[in-house]
Amino acid sequence: MKLRLDNENLRLRISPEEHETFLKKGLLSLSVRFSPNPALPLQCRLHRSLDQHAIRADFFQGEIDVYLPDALAECWAAEPGLSLEGFQQNDEAKLRIRIEVDGACRHDR
Repeated sequence: MKLRLDNENLRLRISPEEHETFLKKGLLSLSVRFSPNPALPLQCRLHRSLDQHAIRADFFQGEIDVYLPDALAECWAAEPGLSLEGFQQNDEAKLRIRIEVDGACRHDR
């Protein structure tokens, strides 16, 4: 899973294999350590959610959680090439959240 943050944009790109894993398990996670302290990694998780009606993201104590409603996950299962996008109003800023499958994913560049 690749995470890209740019201004008020959050984008997750996942490989076709991660897409299959997400559809089966309902969860993908990424962890990046910026220091030797194992208690301080940046965590990013994509969750399949039964109680959400729109794509949503939260950030708390170094953890980014992105929630994908179950109905959208079902559509995504049928059309993996589909890019999913949602907007979340946060006070005066609007966060754009995009989730897509990277068909030409190359890990070791």
